Amino acid sequence: MVEYLTFNNRFEILNWRSCCRDMGLKYSFEFVNESQASLKRIWNGIGADGHFYNWLIPNTVYGLDISASSLPHDHDYYIGGNDETRSIADSRMLDNMYTLIENNSVWFLKGLRRARAYKYYMAVRFLGAVAFSYKSK
Repeated sequence: MVEYLTFNNRFEILNWRSCCRDMGLKYSFEFVNESQASLKRIWNGIGADGHFYNWLIPNTVYGLDISASSLPHDHDYYIGGNDETRSIADSRMLDNMYTLIENNSVWFLKGLRRARAYKYYMAVRFLGAVAFSYKSK
């Protein structure tokens, strides 16, 4: 359980897939087969790696670290695809944020955290296309 407390320090995680599974997070079939080294290289937490606005986006919502929701999402963006697969990836990230909030929040913070998570989702829907690996048909 200690490894979950340091999730945003990606170098301390021993087995990311089992962390995501144990937290009840959703992920793609390809994620299961990705190597730990590759996941370590792909994942950058919440936000778009290398973009000027990344420093504005915290990994927390009202004190709760939700960066674990971005690991399968970053992998989905790395794998890429088309608009439909991007939409699925973004919806999965929102579901994963909601799962983390539901499992780790007291009742009076759930609504606030869910609202902030939805803002993150909307931001990735509007701004995330630049980070997605689109594949030609």
